[in-house]
Amino acid sequence: MAALGLMLLLRGGLVSFGHALYFGIGAYAAGLLVLSGITEFLALAVLGTLATLLVAVILGAFVSRYRGIFFGLLSMALSMVFYGLLIKMQSLGSSDGFNLGGIHLLSIPMQGTAGQVPTYLMTLVLSVLAAIGIDKFLRSRYGLLTKALRDNELRVEYLGQSVRQLVLLNYIIAAGLAGLAGVLSAVAVGHIGPEMAYWSTSGEFVFMVILGGLGHVAAAFIGAGVLSAVQAVAYAAVSYTHLTLPTKRI
Repeated sequence: MAALGLMLLLRGGLVSFGHALYFGIGAYAAGLLVLSGITEFLALAVLGTLATLLVAVILGAFVSRYRGIFFGLLSMALSMVFYGLLIKMQSLGSSDGFNLGGIHLLSIPMQGTAGQVPTYLMTLVLSVLAAIGIDKFLRSRYGLLTKALRDNELRVEYLGQSVRQLVLLNYIIAAGLAGLAGVLSAVAVGHIGPEMAYWSTSGEFVFMVILGGLGHVAAAFIGAGVLSAVQAVAYAAVSYTHLTLPTKRI
């Protein structure tokens, strides 16, 4: 799902090397809600995504001014600033992070052995809905202009569309998807840590999109599946996936 949002940015000619920022924000927002006593999955998903969108609106107003390598490096810098803050915060487990427990959907547990199937089904449903939404967006006026944005920004301006507003819109949508993905990951794994916002996590998202391509929304899921499969095989073979593909820092 995070790769799906990044694909939207890449279709507009923008590469974010700090997309893990919003993945981490979504996860930690869910974690803080759980610590405060909110364990309902739907509440975590909605509030975690809203928190991510709020940060994206604030940072996007600044980031949307830049293009090319400047956009990519600035996004990575923001992600690493967030990572550095998480490392320093002892209340959030510092470099170890902390565990999440007791999460449920209505009365259905979302963790443990009994929660595996409900968590998988909710992830599947939300992923399909996200894919349908992005597909409709890409077929809309803004989606078509996004593709034109990659080729010639000046012509987009001539068509009466503000380039900066279009970039900001895509940035916010991509961030929201990454935030929701972070919430889902936190619930599924039951643990969150600062590595979720590390640059190598962003690199994985970029690699997923490169593997799948930009032609269709399904490509993001295909790329994610291929990368996960290769990582699993590589880990089983050499017990150290860094020798084969860039993964999260150990």
